[in-house]
Amino acid sequence: MNKKSDEAPKPRVYTKLAIFMFAAVTFSTVTAARDDLKIPASLVGTKYSIARARILASGWRPDYRSADMEWEKVLQKQYPELRHCAGDRPVCALFFVGKKGACLKVIVKGESPDEYRVDFIDRECDGLQQ
Repeated sequence: MNKKSDEAPKPRVYTKLAIFMFAAVTFSTVTAARDDLKIPASLVGTKYSIARARILASGWRPDYRSADMEWEKVLQKQYPELRHCAGDRPVCALFFVGKKGACLKVIVKGESPDEYRVDFIDRECDGLQQ
């Protein structure tokens, strides 16, 4: 037998392999989360029920996760994507997910679901998705 083939690979080989695997996993995770789904134009200021219909028609789907407060859970029956409402002001955060896992955050203002209007919309969920 050849002495070279019997030797264990040098640590440099493992290091390069580890770097390659890390880069491949990172790249695939980042690209998998990018959806080609569009955010419908001019949603800010739109009544939420109308904006929601446009968002759903664009391919996004509600990202349901159980809310913390009982009254928020009641609101989730109408809007399963609702995640949290501020207790001290009429602001709620609602989340949608794309086919490949991308996140869409919608902030609404209003005293009741019938009065909700889109105040802010973004693809960046800032860790709030969980």
